[in-house]
Amino acid sequence: MTAQAEGPARPHEVEWTEPKIRRFWGWWGEHLGDEAFFSRDYGWAIMDILERRVPLAGKRAVDIGTGPGYLLDELLARGATCSGVEPSAALADMANERLKNQSGFEGVAEASAGHLPLPDGEVDIACSLEVVEHLLDDQLHGHMREMARVVREGGFALVSTPNEENFDTYRTVCPDCGALFHRIQHVRRWTGDQLVARMREVGFEPELVVRTVLGRNRAHALLARLRHVARRTRRTDVAALPQLVYVGRRV
Repeated sequence: MTAQAEGPARPHEVEWTEPKIRRFWGWWGEHLGDEAFFSRDYGWAIMDILERRVPLAGKRAVDIGTGPGYLLDELLARGATCSGVEPSAALADMANERLKNQSGFEGVAEASAGHLPLPDGEVDIACSLEVVEHLLDDQLHGHMREMARVVREGGFALVSTPNEENFDTYRTVCPDCGALFHRIQHVRRWTGDQLVARMREVGFEPELVVRTVLGRNRAHALLARLRHVARRTRRTDVAALPQLVYVGRRV
């Protein structure tokens, strides 16, 4: 049967479920390796922003959704004691193997973002990089509530996510079935005000909310910002800076 005889696939939105999400990211991790992980390229820049408010030396931190542990590399290099939480057993094993001999490393546990294997008030800083845009409605509040539970009073939450993301730019379609979805499985769009409001619900008050352009190193970051400014001068629809970084204090 030819493609013409088959007729067009019926367009429909993917209904994401936890098994589908695990399958999606399992494929990414297996086939793309390091390229799948935001913190490998941009963790340094996020840590620079965090340290505007929170010196990391001597602090205890947890990285939620740690992957192979690239953000933990940055935390350890800046003098923090840290652990990680990762839903993929394979990625947790990878991080534990990579970092097992590092001073200050307390291990990566296999667990979901909504059930952190830590006591109440255990850490000074809970980090959640590029996680909240992926969470389903029934996962999101649990994730933020657990961040609040494990952070001591006066401690901090660090959250990064795309800022005012234009989903149309990143939508793709399955040519077999017509399923429409964000190509890296984002399910929600965030503004700074929305993130502040949701974190306030679980007991965090904003210390710093930054909208910025990140880079893989300082020279790349400067070039990326210049390119973004140039695009904004040519196109009225490119208004928002692409990355949102939130630092909140537990009250």
